[in-house]
Amino acid sequence: MLKTFSRKESLEYLKKVLPENSEKSLNELAQILNDYPLALTQAISYIKVHPSLSIEEYLSLYKAKRKNLWQEEEKLTSGKGNEAALLEDYRRTVAATFSLLLEQLQKTSPQALELLKFTSFLGNQDIPKRFLKTWLMDQQKRSDFDFHDATSALLK
Repeated sequence: MLKTFSRKESLEYLKKVLPENSEKSLNELAQILNDYPLALTQAISYIKVHPSLSIEEYLSLYKAKRKNLWQEEEKLTSGKGNEAALLEDYRRTVAATFSLLLEQLQKTSPQALELLKFTSFLGNQDIPKRFLKTWLMDQQKRSDFDFHDATSALLK
């Protein structure tokens, strides 16, 4: 069974990492993201990387993106209590948040997105930095500066 935070746990977590926000905003964020720990973490990361973005603005972006990606959501979530439907809802929540991050990465550092796509085909063990640098510079015809820009964007 997929584990979620209780609302209390969600609020404690959000208050700890986004202390400048109102409890009402934090509660709305937790509610919209169904108290899923990974979705909350992704939302926090997005908000922290974009400090001018309020929780309300994030939620507006999130809702628009989620609506565009999954217009059939009502069909799947109508089976509340059904483990398959809950799992699907979780995937959608996380995917919508991750999709926002990828779109922002495309805007701010397209070479970082290229590097991320390339690394998705590699194993999850340590990948030598020089291997990634060589790939980006030789195969993608990017500069040394682009490599450092891309890795910095990904580390954020």
